[in-house]
Amino acid sequence: MTDRQRFRTKPVIPDHNLFYRRVKFLCIHSSFAGEQNIDLQMSHGTAVRLKKRITELNLTVEQVLSLTPSELIEKYFSNDRVNSRKFIIKGIRGNVTYLVPDFGVMTREYMRSCAHSGGSTNRKLELQRKVIYEDVYCSEENREKCRKENLTLYSLSNFCRLWRAYEKSNIVPTFRRKEEPGAIAEFDFTGVTMHCKDGTRVQFAILVLAYSRLIYIEAIPSQSAPDSAQAIVNGFKYFGGVTETLRIDNFKAAVTYAGRYGGEFTATYRMLANFLGCSLSSMPVRSGWLKGHAEAAVKIATHTLIARMKKRERDGQPFENIKEMNDWLIRNLDLINNHKVRGLNSSRRIILRRMNETNSILLQTGTFISQKSKTERFLQPQDSKLTAMLTVYLPTL
Repeated sequence: MTDRQRFRTKPVIPDHNLFYRRVKFLCIHSSFAGEQNIDLQMSHGTAVRLKKRITELNLTVEQVLSLTPSELIEKYFSNDRVNSRKFIIKGIRGNVTYLVPDFGVMTREYMRSCAHSGGSTNRKLELQRKVIYEDVYCSEENREKCRKENLTLYSLSNFCRLWRAYEKSNIVPTFRRKEEPGAIAEFDFTGVTMHCKDGTRVQFAILVLAYSRLIYIEAIPSQSAPDSAQAIVNGFKYFGGVTETLRIDNFKAAVTYAGRYGGEFTATYRMLANFLGCSLSSMPVRSGWLKGHAEAAVKIATHTLIARMKKRERDGQPFENIKEMNDWLIRNLDLINNHKVRGLNSSRRIILRRMNETNSILLQTGTFISQKSKTERFLQPQDSKLTAMLTVYLPTL
């Protein structure tokens, strides 16, 4: 890193004695003479900046000699401490005094515009920070106040930067969409394909709990009804129970017709829902935001797990078969579920555990029954393959 880069990022405190000798020398001589002095070890840029700073502070040799090296450094970097982004800016930056925005009022106004039931129209009509900056901070009242008190308004970029710093230090992050414990699970596919060493083409299915965001991912051969249904069953087995509603995407194995107000499910998925004791919900057309939890889980799992699997494949260590791939996924799922959610200081698994400790009904664990009588009650004889699959993979409680 060059001297120029160090000075631009943050104040770098040099060797006290060397810095003291440099300043004392440049109080008398020019920057060119300081550059030529081998003992001072200064480049051209360093000498020019030091000379400019000495002129700004009106330093003389007598003043330098009256200060200790530590006092000189404190005086030299005093304005850098005010200008540094690591320090809280209280309206003073150098010789300019700024009008401090009331970020509390602006944040409440911003959040009020974002508090809606959803929908593309409501999302498009949310207030932007630029609008609040122009209408609230740069209002005629504030402009008049600046003229009377000799203040300056922040630019839009600095205003947004300070607002983000305020939110980070004063607002506790929360999930934007409110969900009830044990109410909804969402199922989707990542859209990524890989190949095993035995030639099997693999896709990835994801099941996520909407409240705690706990994630389950499984490698499956295809998006057919048996493979996707088995992934759903294995996901609920991993969670320990079944939610009240299963929200799925409009893929052919599950939905025969996708409409604006929901679709029609295939016979296989209707029987699967009856067997599990949950209701099915499909995605209305052009309303993908309704399964935002699944989309976020797809993004996280793709970058966290599947990217590592692809790297292993590029390094010449491909997976032998789907079983080895799924065993690897189960071992590494904790990279996501035990990782602390940014700002909440809690992992997805801790959120799940807290709900159980407060007697919240997270999952209907009683629906996981693999008795033969229950299986035969909901599944017809022609679905013997699905019956056998569910009977094998559901745990006995």
